Amino acid sequence: MRKQNSSFEHTISRSSNEQVIGIACSHLGRNSRRITQVAHLLQHLLRCNRFINTRLLVGEGTAIAPWGIRASHLWQLPIELICSAPRPGRNRSTRNTNRLSYPSPILQRAHSKRSRRTCVMLPFGSNIDQFVINRVPCLYIPYLRRNGRIEGIVAKRLERDDSFEVYVASPKSAARLISLGAQPWPRHSDPDLLVADLNLRPTAPSTKRKRRDDVNWLIPESLLNGDWLFHCTRGNQGRWPDETQEHFYDSILMDPPSACRREAIDALYRIVTQQRMIAQASASKHAYPVVCFSANQLDQLLRRRCYRPHLHRWDYEPYGIAITKKAAEQQGIRPVIYCPAGVGNTFPERDQYRLHPSGNTYNWQEEQEWRSPRCVLLDTFPIDEICIFAEDSAVSRQRLSRCRFHVHFLKRQVN
Repeated sequence: MRKQNSSFEHTISRSSNEQVIGIACSHLGRNSRRITQVAHLLQHLLRCNRFINTRLLVGEGTAIAPWGIRASHLWQLPIELICSAPRPGRNRSTRNTNRLSYPSPILQRAHSKRSRRTCVMLPFGSNIDQFVINRVPCLYIPYLRRNGRIEGIVAKRLERDDSFEVYVASPKSAARLISLGAQPWPRHSDPDLLVADLNLRPTAPSTKRKRRDDVNWLIPESLLNGDWLFHCTRGNQGRWPDETQEHFYDSILMDPPSACRREAIDALYRIVTQQRMIAQASASKHAYPVVCFSANQLDQLLRRRCYRPHLHRWDYEPYGIAITKKAAEQQGIRPVIYCPAGVGNTFPERDQYRLHPSGNTYNWQEEQEWRSPRCVLLDTFPIDEICIFAEDSAVSRQRLSRCRFHVHFLKRQVN
């Protein structure tokens, strides 16, 4: 067994009987299925194994850090967050210095008696993940990218240290580490919690990442008279509009399959259940929170359905809310003002939320957009001025079975 690199010599303060385990992870991205699996694995590991007198060691700013911090809070496990201390004589901006000098808000709100933050001077060319991996006797990796940075660091440690214990969640992607002595992720005695039994499926039919979807839909005649404004919901791979970052982590860690149901039908179900559409600053200049609608015919909107690779989502999915123009105007919902770039400042402040560029490469006026400058409360509308539409499926019918508004279940047109 080779001696560890002396540049990593650092004593982590702990009681004589306390054990330390590390958690490292490759970049998770925005894949909801992957996040669900990682949350499920952490839940099984930390809640079911009931580590006694054990401290988690996690690197600040790493992919697993926010999940590790919230998991330690939920299941009352001590955690030590390792951060990089600024080097003497090196110029750092005030912003970076402040970030390194104070604990993160999430760590501060975790149980303070059980958590602490340790700043270490990293060797040149190393990083926080590398430090954690080289300092713990036991490491858990809930997600690993093949041939990635984490795999390379762990492999070097396994090659020189026979006593290093490593547990990986996916033996297939971690074949190299398995060949060097890593072990599959530990299972729990309860068969309902076996990692191999995870069967995570989306709540709506999955869609391939093609640019456009040429499916035609059978639209009810009552929605084709031009008197309606339409708001199409879409899947959300991150937080809901009114959800805090901490609640997002906690909900997924506590109930991963349910919390990660964030498809377009789930967004619609959430709106119908809460009876409100939350205004967001996601249009035009991102300066004014608005709720967006379109005066286009619903069949025209759905024919424009396309996948936005840079946003990792589809636009104009067959799920949403329709409100009559008359009722919308009474609630302060107004058509967008399309104008050339640079002339927006000539409009009064009360109309700023309605402004949108006319567009050069794309004619935005074709959207026929309307906006509400505030949240839209569905229970303030007459019940016959609102209706719901959704793709006809068992999931849609089950989720919307108790909706107080009339629901149109859209069928695909057979050519």
